[in-house]
Amino acid sequence: MTSLKTSRLAAGLLALHAWAGGLGAQSVRLEITSESGGRPIPGALISLERDGLLVLRALADDGGRLGINAAPGRYSLRVDAIGFKGKGGIPIEVEAERGVVLRVALVPQPLQLEELVVASGPRACRERSGPGVERLWDEARKALLSTQATRERPPEVEMRSFERALDRAGRIKEETSSRQRGFTDRPFHALEPAVLSKRGFVEERDDGVWYHGPDADLLLSDEFLADHCLSVGPERREDGNLLVSLAFEPKPGRSLPDIAGELWLDVASSELRRIEYRYRNVELPEGGSSVGGRIELERLASGAWIVSDWVIRMPLIYRVRLQTGHRDSLAGFRETGGEARLIVNGRGLEPERVGGIPGRVVDSTTGVGLPGVRVSIQNGRFSDTTGADGRFNLRATGRGAYLVAITDPKLELFGIDTLFRGASLLDQSPDTLLVAVPLFERAVRTLCPADTARLDRGMLIGRVVDSASGRPLGEIGVDLRYTKALSITDNSIAEQAVRLETVTNQQGYFRACGLPVGREIVVLATPLGGSPTKRIAKVDDSRLALFTVHLP
Repeated sequence: MTSLKTSRLAAGLLALHAWAGGLGAQSVRLEITSESGGRPIPGALISLERDGLLVLRALADDGGRLGINAAPGRYSLRVDAIGFKGKGGIPIEVEAERGVVLRVALVPQPLQLEELVVASGPRACRERSGPGVERLWDEARKALLSTQATRERPPEVEMRSFERALDRAGRIKEETSSRQRGFTDRPFHALEPAVLSKRGFVEERDDGVWYHGPDADLLLSDEFLADHCLSVGPERREDGNLLVSLAFEPKPGRSLPDIAGELWLDVASSELRRIEYRYRNVELPEGGSSVGGRIELERLASGAWIVSDWVIRMPLIYRVRLQTGHRDSLAGFRETGGEARLIVNGRGLEPERVGGIPGRVVDSTTGVGLPGVRVSIQNGRFSDTTGADGRFNLRATGRGAYLVAITDPKLELFGIDTLFRGASLLDQSPDTLLVAVPLFERAVRTLCPADTARLDRGMLIGRVVDSASGRPLGEIGVDLRYTKALSITDNSIAEQAVRLETVTNQQGYFRACGLPVGREIVVLATPLGGSPTKRIAKVDDSRLALFTVHLP
């Protein structure tokens, strides 16, 4: 069984698919198969030592083969494969005049969930790990070492990286992303294990507070294993597969900012699928419990390993200075991450799909759609304007829970700032977002005198502007005239003429309340010492009319 301790040299050496130790180097050909059925084992992890020092770590190809060049001498070989019992201490004698062909057969060793739980005992932070922990670590370690070994000859991948600003509820406010192709060794790097062990995973700099996450090198390091306890963690089902976890947490007494989490392994394949982590020994304001990260690993058909998805979420905190200290509050989050896919036949990541957020903006009192309202996501990067019935359809790339902004100049007239709603940007069967704006009710109750603040009558908000420049005109006299029905008999309708007088404010606005719905209203706008300009307005079923008078 592999020890939990891993030497710095072994963890730090990169895989080599061709190694020569001097003149007279000879070919060494290795073939790795399963003892059950003799099938080749793609991606078997091969470690070669000489005089107790690791000189090679490499992965077998998709046929379970590896060819290297080695200088004459005596070597010790170890072969590991995920889901198999490893073999070590295999002697190899390389002679100056002769190559070596060696076949190694490994015994299948699948994970047995019942044995893991029984062997590990209760979850606790112990100096000595139980056999269940050793078993899970052995499989996780193989995957982590394989990601290191893949770096020497990394496959060609396409990567998409992103950075997001989220609100307190985790909805995306703004997102930027980029794509690139290449033979990258790894998408992100953790700080040196010794630095994180000494300083912790959160550090305050002049340019802000930085949160650090793990990578394969860190998880394999002596420092990480010395600072953390391991135990058999919870299990769960995901897409029909049973996953079991190897949990890690800071050892008791470690007070530096640190991480705790799980390494999730697929019970059927013994493969390490995901690493999830959260922060410990860090004071976070209310709402900051989702701070942490996730790393997804993928085993390619060739046996190589890549980090396929990753994300880290960090809090955005604003600090209020008090007379005695300070108070921290959560302003939102910042997320960075990305995804990588192997390029096959010239294709990597799927093209970004265009998704949609359809919806309708209506007045909450009348249920009538509000036209001309701007609806947007990502700080206006993607937007649409509601039509005559208040409907919109945001079309944008990306997927996720977004913060939708609803803005319109007329909302400001009623003391309503930008409205925000949450919605998911999907590419199939999206839900319709209904935004009910308390427009008419708020306008009536806020702007109308008590004797005319009736929700069953109409309201007109008008503006007088210069027809040439569009400049608002203040102190313009406005005369509104209409008729209203007093009584209805069998043969006649009694009506009364109504006249309202008002003056525009400095922004050119005027208003009138308690108006009849569906009747024509004569609007006369008269500048001081000038002639009146006549216009006709009407309040429709929405009960709110917005009207502009252009003065010559």
